[in-house]
Amino acid sequence: HMIIAGLARTFDALPLGVPLNLAAMAQAVTGGITGLFVAALQVAGPLIVVLFLADIGLGLLTRVAPALNAFALGFPLKILLTITLSAMVFLALPQIISALTDTAVTNVLEVGR
Repeated sequence: HMIIAGLARTFDALPLGVPLNLAAMAQAVTGGITGLFVAALQVAGPLIVVLFLADIGLGLLTRVAPALNAFALGFPLKILLTITLSAMVFLALPQIISALTDTAVTNVLEVGR
């Protein structure tokens, strides 16, 4: 039923016999790609920042205590941080996907108008 309803809604988005507005389509594609990059940064950004801060901390630790092998400490620490933050992002993912899906459907329906 959902597939048939989705196919029926395509006629609302792009009615038959109406010429396509290529400028609106190009603008929608550009906006969609921009939104894709923003969403990727929103999901992966916190993890990138935390791993960068961990690298800075390990670099400072190497400067303060050169006898400590910060390189050997870094791998387990970064794995632990990655798994922990990935779990947190995984919990927030349904809300993010829902918002992105609503935005995508709205953008697709606006292209035909």
